[in-house]
Amino acid sequence: MFGLAAVSLLERRQDDAGPCCDVVASAGERPPEGPGADVELPVSETFTLAGRGRVLGADDTRVLSACAVQVVAGITCRRQDQQDAHAAQHQADLRSRSALFAATSQHAREQLAAAQAALAGLADNGAAATPDDRAALVAAARRAVDRIGRLVTDLSDLSRLHAGVLETYLRPVDLDDVIAAALDDLGPGGHHITLSTPEGLPDMIADAELLTRILTSLMADALHRSPADVPPVLTAVALARHVEIRIADQGPAPQQGDGTNGLALRLALDLTEAMGDTLRCEETRSGGRTVILTLPAAARRPPAPPASISAVPAPTSAAAP
Repeated sequence: MFGLAAVSLLERRQDDAGPCCDVVASAGERPPEGPGADVELPVSETFTLAGRGRVLGADDTRVLSACAVQVVAGITCRRQDQQDAHAAQHQADLRSRSALFAATSQHAREQLAAAQAALAGLADNGAAATPDDRAALVAAARRAVDRIGRLVTDLSDLSRLHAGVLETYLRPVDLDDVIAAALDDLGPGGHHITLSTPEGLPDMIADAELLTRILTSLMADALHRSPADVPPVLTAVALARHVEIRIADQGPAPQQGDGTNGLALRLALDLTEAMGDTLRCEETRSGGRTVILTLPAAARRPPAPPASISAVPAPTSAAAP
């Protein structure tokens, strides 16, 4: 072009070592990377078009300068659009986070009030309360305190995640081991979760600790949402190259736009994205909510002998310890 062997669009900037140039775009072999080229056409305060090959005449200089101005205008416009989009997303995240923290604060106050009411009931009734009444009040207080503790833990994990101090270690993990660890993390409470997982399910590529945290958070939320006589259901299925985990409950149907409003769900979503996986929500057919977690599958395990191969076993009920 214009008899030049190579051209570069250079952008001047200042760093700790002093002024320097970045090559924003280039064409040709060995394009210029800084001042001292055969052709140097200032385009703006920070942009310069540099060329190698020959000195341009006045007409070529005018045409090339006009082209360079248009290119710089396009780059500037694109950068501004990106900055505007980033600013808009940042503001949306701030609003979402503020709403999330406000809802969490309200929920914490409600649980604190429930714990205080249960303890007040114990103090007021004293020896007059029956053993069953005292046990019920103690259980109510314990549940409320446990939920407050889980809220604090979720907020702490979410803060660490957003601060960028969370590391991931991806490796093949066994779903049964992760479920067992998640049930153990749920602690005592007498709650039940129905499990339905197939035999020979392949391992998943995930961070075992983060996946345990995700399932613990989602199961605790599903238990909190579910009626006492209808436990949530956790199912898993092997797809072509992925493993899909579903946690369904019969709690209140999700509202429009309520995909990530809850703290537990927001934490699970952010942790899932930190591993590079996907999490989504949909309405359960019979009402309630289903959370779907999709992870890449590791190499499948060797098939079991034909006599031991079976379809997905009938759902069993697992009690959270």
